[in-house]
Amino acid sequence: MEQNGAARWKWALLAVLCICMVPLVILAAYCYPCADDFRFGLYPHLAFEQTGSVWAALAGAAREVHETYFDWQGTFSAVLLFALQPAVFGEGLYWLCPAVMLSALFWGAARMFRAGAKLFCMPKGTAALACLVYLLVCTQLVQSPAQAFYWWNGAVYYVFFYALMLVLAARVLRMLAGRRTARHTAATALLALFVCGGNYVTALLSLELLALAALAAACRRHAALKSVLAVLACAGAAFAVNAAAPGNAVRQAADYGSAVLPGALGAVLRSFPEALRFAAGHLSPLVCLALCFLAPFFWHAAGRPGAFRAPLPGLASALAACWFASSFTPTLYAMGSIGPDRVQNIQFFLLVLLLILLEFYWLCWARRALARGLCAHTKAMRLARRLVPVYLGLCVTAAAGTAALYVATGHTEKLACASAACSLWNGTAGRYSELMQAREQVLAGPEDVAVLPRITQETLVPALFFDDIVSDASDWKNEAMAAYYGKSMVVPEKVP
Repeated sequence: MEQNGAARWKWALLAVLCICMVPLVILAAYCYPCADDFRFGLYPHLAFEQTGSVWAALAGAAREVHETYFDWQGTFSAVLLFALQPAVFGEGLYWLCPAVMLSALFWGAARMFRAGAKLFCMPKGTAALACLVYLLVCTQLVQSPAQAFYWWNGAVYYVFFYALMLVLAARVLRMLAGRRTARHTAATALLALFVCGGNYVTALLSLELLALAALAAACRRHAALKSVLAVLACAGAAFAVNAAAPGNAVRQAADYGSAVLPGALGAVLRSFPEALRFAAGHLSPLVCLALCFLAPFFWHAAGRPGAFRAPLPGLASALAACWFASSFTPTLYAMGSIGPDRVQNIQFFLLVLLLILLEFYWLCWARRALARGLCAHTKAMRLARRLVPVYLGLCVTAAAGTAALYVATGHTEKLACASAACSLWNGTAGRYSELMQAREQVLAGPEDVAVLPRITQETLVPALFFDDIVSDASDWKNEAMAAYYGKSMVVPEKVP
């Protein structure tokens, strides 16, 4: 595969990605806060409403972090972001939620593939192509777009921290490649501290990655060892503070007190079959076609002078599998299950990333192992190179056909862009927005008890909607919304 061919496909994929992102970007104008957004944003919202000061809102966020640490959960950096959800500073700013989440995911992926290209001696064009394929798969096949991009609390807790984890990994790889200035180390250490103060999935993954980097540096007597150890120490300290929070036990008793939990060892052991089940369930035809599409580009890159040597591919695969399986351990330990869709979103992102990297690794190893045999079959190799455009065309045609089949059979929920476009086209998104604006008018009124229009099937947007208030005014979601808007009670209209 010639580099000019890779460049042409890169621009074509960029165009496809931009087209697929259009409905998702437009849908940003129709998203509104819900559930935990009101609960964690209460203090900053009241402070900003009363003073108009961003500093007062930040003080309110700090108060929320302090109280939550002792009465609910220890994820201090995540709670800080929970509290600063965009609607705190104005109801019309919540569109920033998908803007921030998508930008973070794109940024993290770009940094990771750029650093990975240097580590694996991958041509820049091939790395850019792989990054575009990765982003296309992640944004379009994500399990729950609502919890990945459009609901601040769930999205910032997992997708945003996952993106930061990718940036952290990229910075550590740069450190191992020779970037070891005090400024770079300090910034990386602060990032590690922030990431490990978030959700336990990305915190554990980051700690494992840093430990592996430190081990690799120690085995090779690398000059970066001290810098990596400093970053690891900051990450470990943040994780310890996170895990030691008194609020963790409070939440455990409140939400999962009656659940049968497997314990630490049981959670680790259960992680492997759960990871295998998850991977098998998410290797959809489109994911497989994406991997098939990348194969010729990776094969060509593996044959370049100075290509990656790919030592011990079996060991690399085993380490990747263990790392992926560990993403299931925190929720199995705390909840006894693999967790809600917002957790599974980033597990899917991680799965696709590892599959792409391992595909390149194994193809580099295979090309090196078969080098002598390939040299003896030059005619067959030339024929194979001529057939590559046909092969790529078949991959693209199959992918387009599969996507069209999803839409034609009414399974638009399997493609984020199709689901968003459908909601915009049939007017559901508009009706949902009108209903939410009507709610805002009621909540802004003088009535002490707010009776809000009920979300129905005709106003439900699957890509946007996560959760809502219920008929029971004492439910935590109702109470959180009531406190946020200064009402004594908030309930939906009765079902006719």
